[in-house]
Amino acid sequence: MKIIVRVSIGYQMRNIFALDPLLCTKLDWDAPGSWQEMSGQSPVLERVIDLSHQTDGLRFQVFADFSKKEVESVSLYLMRPTREDIAMTAEEQTANYEYFESLKYRRFNSELAVKVVGKIFASAAKLRTDIDNIYTAFGCYLATENVSQVFTNEQVTGLSLGSVIDLKSISSNRKLGLLVPSNVLPACAPDGSVVVHTVHPDEIKSHRVVGCISYSSDITQSAMDFNCTGEAFGAIDLGEIIVSKRFRDMVKTFKIKGVQFSPVLDTSTQLYAEYHSKLQYVMERLRSNPANKW
Repeated sequence: MKIIVRVSIGYQMRNIFALDPLLCTKLDWDAPGSWQEMSGQSPVLERVIDLSHQTDGLRFQVFADFSKKEVESVSLYLMRPTREDIAMTAEEQTANYEYFESLKYRRFNSELAVKVVGKIFASAAKLRTDIDNIYTAFGCYLATENVSQVFTNEQVTGLSLGSVIDLKSISSNRKLGLLVPSNVLPACAPDGSVVVHTVHPDEIKSHRVVGCISYSSDITQSAMDFNCTGEAFGAIDLGEIIVSKRFRDMVKTFKIKGVQFSPVLDTSTQLYAEYHSKLQYVMERLRSNPANKW
């Protein structure tokens, strides 16, 4: 496995980097959005970090990249969409935000709390519901009727089906079902891979992932097919969806489109030890300039 780092070098800072003998040829100055991608172990990153001390700090994104064999070796996966959120009307957005605001947190301790959405307001008018698809909206996953039936027939554990409500008719849309996690996992490994993004006035913390999520062996083994993290993410403080290998294979077998999967690590494994070592090295280097952000 390897750590991949992306860094944003703004136009106003380019002279510092573009004139460097190493970076002038190693960086792609036509990269979209000024983002540059490089290995966490490369001399290019080392030089970028060194030069960052001549700036007010750089923005970094940190990812874990795994071989196919490593991907197959884990038993849990983070589920993410492969397409943008479905389009919604202003009325649907307002109705959803009002509902999200009314939800109570499922609290585990003074800092760890998450919301679980049981319904969503959306129209299926412009969606392909005749094929096996999973769509997303606000961090929630909506499945077409065939997909919902597959998960029901296969007896996916930790999953319940919520309602997708059409505002015009105020009725549930039978062509779409909301995938609702009924199993919320305990805290992930405190290794710096999940960091606090914001702290709400009531001390509840919202998070983001740096690298990849990991769990202790007992949590990994007791997880269901469909789970969400106890840590809140995103604008409405939902948990990220964590699924079993059985669920991931089900999506592949039935050729369900719209989602992708990345490894969630078990802290008792050699793969995690390698990941943790490489991640800590990269993060220590990034922290060498306190003004850097990630």
